[in-house]
Amino acid sequence: MLAGSAFGVRASQTSGYNVQQRYDYAYLQCMYAAGDKVPMRGAVRTVPQQPAGAYYTPPPPGWQPPPGFY
Repeated sequence: MLAGSAFGVRASQTSGYNVQQRYDYAYLQCMYAAGDKVPMRGAVRTVPQQPAGAYYTPPPPGWQPPPGFY
């Protein structure tokens, strides 16, 4: 009987977690659809990082790339 109770509690906790997770995903999708910002995992880089010791020299003023450069 004690083991059955332990399994029942575990199943209840797992079920509650799944319901909460589905609610959280639905809420985030609704926020995104409304145009709001949503939290994201991980780092977001907006500017590429230069390797250590590297430097960048901008082209001279008025420089145009030759045809087919890109």
